[in-house]
Amino acid sequence: MRSCGRPIVITQDDDISPEGKLVIMAITTFTDPPPEFCVPLPWHPQGHPVTRLHQRSAAVVNWLASILSIDVVGYGGDVPKKTMRIILEKLNQLGA
Repeated sequence: MRSCGRPIVITQDDDISPEGKLVIMAITTFTDPPPEFCVPLPWHPQGHPVTRLHQRSAAVVNWLASILSIDVVGYGGDVPKKTMRIILEKLNQLGA
């Protein structure tokens, strides 16, 4: 099985089931300024306390995929609610 890296799960919590599919969004590193289709995520060189990211990273709003819930092998961190709202707004702007 191939790894999907550390994606962001976009599926609403209420829609997640053990047998279901999850919509995920890629995370990538970037240089300044971030591309228009990216939303920067909180990070810290020693690991952000919420996202656990160690380097400048961004959610790639136009890079979606799906996986099965059973393929999730671990938990990497959370996206703060304020940042997730920005991601979802940008996703809606793209009509995804």
